[in-house]
Amino acid sequence: MNASKIISAGLGVGAVVAVGVWLAVKLGWGESATGRMGRPEPAGSAVGQLVEENRRLKAQLAEVRAAALRPATEAGGGAGPKGGARVVPPVAWRALADLQRRGAGVPQITFVTGKGEMTDAFATLFALNSAERAAVVFAVSDAAARLAELALAHATITRDEKGDVTVAVKSFPAAGGAVYDALMQRFKAALGEERYAAFVALGADQVEAAMGRFGAPDVSFTVSNRAGPGDADGFDLRSTYRMPTEHNMSNGRYRTLADAENKFGPVIRLFSHAAAQPR
Repeated sequence: MNASKIISAGLGVGAVVAVGVWLAVKLGWGESATGRMGRPEPAGSAVGQLVEENRRLKAQLAEVRAAALRPATEAGGGAGPKGGARVVPPVAWRALADLQRRGAGVPQITFVTGKGEMTDAFATLFALNSAERAAVVFAVSDAAARLAELALAHATITRDEKGDVTVAVKSFPAAGGAVYDALMQRFKAALGEERYAAFVALGADQVEAAMGRFGAPDVSFTVSNRAGPGDADGFDLRSTYRMPTEHNMSNGRYRTLADAENKFGPVIRLFSHAAAQPR
């Protein structure tokens, strides 16, 4: 499970148009079916096949953009996450997953947060109905709770003479992997085979990163609430992240534990325990 740079991209109705514009640029929206010199390409040639594929994807994008302007009932997706919201038609997630598999550089979408919450982008992109949405919400929150329990079982909490608190968590890849497998099975049950396959292509790595790689790395966090000039609120957080092929360190200041959890995942919940409260 390799760490990746996560780029959040909401997919509301406005973002559907943005995705369409980006894909249009990526695929050369204005290019004609003829070659660059204006001559038709032979149908069986490699260039001809690429032109035909380009035409097919353009047609899909045109359908996405047209459907985004229709009411949800006309688009065939039912009501969106909010009353009256429009939904992304099925062709959108199919086209995006197809491009991702081809290595077209699709920006990563935030499907879940480190706090164990499903995003509206997840529900909108896959046009989840109320039952599917509830199933995914429960699956994500339950996985986050189980990971927090496992982190506590593998944690050592220490306090130095300055009052700084360090929480060190040894990796638990086997138990964390079981949580991951259970989460993916719940996603598959909620989404069905085709949407689940698209989700894996588009979002599996984002989910792994948001949930702390499901216990694969050794991690440690040191919290200090000593304030800097003009910054009486919040706390400093130093983190280390170790895997056989990676070693990352970071420093930051956060106003709340929830803010830090959104970045680092459920392990941050350990600081809610009395023994881990900085002084």
